[in-house]
Amino acid sequence: MISIIIPAFNSNKSLFILAAQLKQLKKRHNYNLEIIFVDDGSTKNTWNVIKKIKKLNSNKFKIIGIKLDKNYGQHYAQLAGIDNAKGKIIITMDDDLQHPTKYIPKIFKELNNKKSVDLVYALDKNISRNPIRILFSLILKTVLKFFLGNDKFDKTSSFCGFKSSLKKDMKKYRFSNFNLDSFFINYAKNIKNIYIDSPPRKFGKTNYSTSKLFKTSFDLIFESSNLPLKISNFVGILFSLVGILIFLYVVLEFYIYGIEV
Repeated sequence: MISIIIPAFNSNKSLFILAAQLKQLKKRHNYNLEIIFVDDGSTKNTWNVIKKIKKLNSNKFKIIGIKLDKNYGQHYAQLAGIDNAKGKIIITMDDDLQHPTKYIPKIFKELNNKKSVDLVYALDKNISRNPIRILFSLILKTVLKFFLGNDKFDKTSSFCGFKSSLKKDMKKYRFSNFNLDSFFINYAKNIKNIYIDSPPRKFGKTNYSTSKLFKTSFDLIFESSNLPLKISNFVGILFSLVGILIFLYVVLEFYIYGIEV
């Protein structure tokens, strides 16, 4: 079975189209599919759309709907879906139709035919963004590479597939700011990249703003490196030195000048 996790946030229009595309994919390749829609605290009618899709396709393939009580963010929505996934191969993708379903067979083939590969990222080879965000992303990637000591985080995507064997390690890798890419970089032994052509956005605008990009990068630094440990060690040593200096000053004042303390 292949489990496909789709976090959804105010994506009413695109979900019907995505469900139809997945239905065609199942028919064409005869896949045993499990589709998990996770409503990440949508303020629109997304949950009712998910329920309608489930009702319309109940005899075609397995559909699970998960409703979160508030907007926790993409990575927690992915995690909620992964926790409920039963497939041996798990694929995560966005709800905005910019992750074409036609690449799912390629992801499946890489994971199913190559025993050594346990994670596949589908990277957009024609990323088009505004100049300010391009510059900001370049700066963040440079900072990430400096703190994390590698450039793996340059090549991550929310469109990815992995073997369910990674789930057992995921249970012990739970932080207040859980990041799926951080987990993968730490636990996936063999990462494969494929390249895709993403179509233009049809509906709305991205929910992944520059501020969220910055927050995600900040979380990656503190979850995937020993920087927090270095900072705490430095602060501890600094306070210890200050304490020793104060102690020595008091002792000298007492013995040299006879000042009572």
